[in-house]
Amino acid sequence: MKQLLFIVSIILSGHNLSKLQSAKPKISFLIAEREYQTIISIPEFAESKLAKDYRLAFCHAENEGNQRHILNNSEEIANADLLFVSIRRRAFSKETMHAISKHISSGKSVIGIRTASHAFQLRKEKLLDGHQEWPEWDSERDYSVISKIPPLLLCTLFCKMSHCHLRLLLPFIETRPCQRHPNLC
Repeated sequence: MKQLLFIVSIILSGHNLSKLQSAKPKISFLIAEREYQTIISIPEFAESKLAKDYRLAFCHAENEGNQRHILNNSEEIANADLLFVSIRRRAFSKETMHAISKHISSGKSVIGIRTASHAFQLRKEKLLDGHQEWPEWDSERDYSVISKIPPLLLCTLFCKMSHCHLRLLLPFIETRPCQRHPNLC
């Protein structure tokens, strides 16, 4: 009987923990670039500075070949409160691109760091079947103010920040030289 009560209490406490976890806002990190190696630095930063207050999900793509246009774990975009974008020159599947676009058009938050310039615009590569580009992603950016900015300075901030999760990140944001979208909260 004691064993049964112990098992039931573990199940119930796990259930309550699950409820607490889902109450925290969720940040989905979209990482697909090779120059700055943000696949290493961003998860380290997020786990050490954000995991206590946010649920974290990491979506990533390979650095080379056609696999670089497949965002692994992209199902984590749909229920994110905030997308953190570190992508450069990729063209993901239409389904993935639709999920990103839907997140933004619904007014949810997006943070893009310097690596997110030309995130969804290929340079010389051929577009894969079933994939798409999004050259308008950062068409309003003025890159004349950019100098050599380390990748973890959260400098290219853009979106309709109707759900402003940015406050938690403010201590980590370097503001010079920085671009901000006019709709930033």
